[in-house]
Amino acid sequence: MHVQRNKLGQLLLAVACAFALLVGCSSAKSESAGDKESTTEASDKKKKTAKEPTANEKDDNNGKEDTDEDEKTDKDKSDDGPSQTTLASEQENVRKSPDGSFQIEAPKDWRERNDLNPQATLGLANLIKEKYLIILYDNKKDFVKGAKLDDYYDIVSTNMTDGAKDGKASKPQKLTINELPALHFSMPANVEGIDVQYIVYLVEADDKFYQLVFWTVDENVATHQAEFEKIAASFRPLAGDAGNATSTTKEAPKGEHVVKDEKNKVQLTVPGGWESTDDLNDSADIQVQNLQGDEYAIVIFDEKKENELVLDDFVDFFHEMTADSIDNLKTTSPKKITIGNYKALQFEATGEMSKYKIAYLYTVVETKTHFYQIMAWSNQDQFAESKKTFQRMVNSFKDLK
Repeated sequence: MHVQRNKLGQLLLAVACAFALLVGCSSAKSESAGDKESTTEASDKKKKTAKEPTANEKDDNNGKEDTDEDEKTDKDKSDDGPSQTTLASEQENVRKSPDGSFQIEAPKDWRERNDLNPQATLGLANLIKEKYLIILYDNKKDFVKGAKLDDYYDIVSTNMTDGAKDGKASKPQKLTINELPALHFSMPANVEGIDVQYIVYLVEADDKFYQLVFWTVDENVATHQAEFEKIAASFRPLAGDAGNATSTTKEAPKGEHVVKDEKNKVQLTVPGGWESTDDLNDSADIQVQNLQGDEYAIVIFDEKKENELVLDDFVDFFHEMTADSIDNLKTTSPKKITIGNYKALQFEATGEMSKYKIAYLYTVVETKTHFYQIMAWSNQDQFAESKKTFQRMVNSFKDLK
């Protein structure tokens, strides 16, 4: 059972940055969902085995030996003042984000992991004790002017409860973390039959909203609660614009590749870093995302025999299906273009969803038998750059029938 619960690192993580709330908002049948996390299973060290220890086991055993040695050394020291060993140990507990935007203090048994969540700026975990932490942030400029911490709670908690089975977020409690306004809430959830507890701290800084998301199995909450609180209380944003830099710990994206629908009717060519997913929109036949870049795209098929639509009708259709989900929607004048040998219509749209600023490149391609809606989106501030990628993807569309 211990090894099974260590699969938490491979299961659905029902929380993500605020942008994850927007996935699928283009469709009347859309659903929001959290990010999927991925981590390596840890072997149960408590079980004796004739097998060689894994790399993770060696690391953790070395960590334990180091800790024992540190304790032994400290006992041999005099009480005249902090020893060099003690000072070094304290420094090792300070973890700075790879992009230099914040720091946090955590015991040495928390190991840094960059595979818990693709959007996390920093991930820490102890796989053996089944305790996990990711820290994410959103720039305030990506939200409408005047967005508050309470608004951020509404976005994050809604996304979590929508993306997790039996999830129900508690009411937020106000507190301060290093003189910064903060909110704290928790949420139990069932993840593939395992009862999990998420403990979340939201912190508001001058230009960012931060999420500190801890989780563990239900039975370990009482054991880890005080440690989670202590780690959260140590959180501190760092001065400067370092938070806008790109993390150096991210794995290099794979090269350009082709994505097809399940029935091999059409295909798109997507850049490295993009991957297929299944949780953006229930009606979509192709779904792809670049989580590190907050970029998303879907393709929806509409058979001509099922309707009497023409290309121009899709402008009104887009307005209708986004009316309830996007505020202050604005669209550019639609343009008639060609994609390959097919007629197409394309326009851009901007709006606000849950006070988050979003922008779309919306394209409809007409073939002999189908209309194909290709919707790609990102936040408004990066849309000018993302649009170049979106347009290349749209231009790569091919009907394989």
